[in-house]
Amino acid sequence: MCDSVSGGCFGRPVADPRAAVAHDPVGAALQLGVYPTGEFQAAYNMAFDFHMLGEAALRGMPLFRHYGWEPKAFTFGYTQRLSDVIRRIGPASGVDLCRRPSGGGIVDHRNDWTYALAIPAVHPLAKRGPMAIYCGVHQALADALGQMDVAAGLWHPAPGEASGGMSCFERPSPGDVVLSGWLKVAGAAMKRTRDGVLIQGSLDRARVPPFEAEWMADQFGRELSALLAAANRLSLEFPEPVSLEPELSHYQSAGWNTMR
Repeated sequence: MCDSVSGGCFGRPVADPRAAVAHDPVGAALQLGVYPTGEFQAAYNMAFDFHMLGEAALRGMPLFRHYGWEPKAFTFGYTQRLSDVIRRIGPASGVDLCRRPSGGGIVDHRNDWTYALAIPAVHPLAKRGPMAIYCGVHQALADALGQMDVAAGLWHPAPGEASGGMSCFERPSPGDVVLSGWLKVAGAAMKRTRDGVLIQGSLDRARVPPFEAEWMADQFGRELSALLAAANRLSLEFPEPVSLEPELSHYQSAGWNTMR
């Protein structure tokens, strides 16, 4: 996914967010909560992701999940016009289409690895600027790819260099994960509320073969734990269906996709 954020990733990297978190710990027993994976409809995935923000605030800990899509799907940013999205992707029989709560461009989820991270407002990283968060999470992802012997880094454009696009993987935006210095392999979009920050991210599996989702989740989880100063990872259970009903009704509603 992509998002339009501004700040220190233009031209040069921001200072490592891990340093700030390490010197401002939430508590010695801070954990990273991890939900089980699965394949779900697009509206359910959006509802689950947004639900995580409230849960992260209640639990006082960051929450993470990675997941798939059944049926396959496209998602698009909160501010995009549905008519523009349909014109861009064309007819896609049997494919879900859903607006995200976060910003950014169109994301094709037919062959990606998708994750969501919710950081509660009390966490030091959530208090940082958007680019510090964006670059911190993407550096963790690049480091996880490094464990697969994939030489990935963050994209820092030269002054005046074009970035972004209507479709997420057209070209990189500042702070995206790239291969060979320019080929975008992962992007994300963010949503900030009073509960904290939600990051919805996507990695193009076709650009990093061979790819093993659970191994990637484990390595990325390790890097996120370091970024978030989490002492360990806590396995969580799926939320009760009734707890997701308000969000699910919202993202399944006829008016959600057509609001613009």
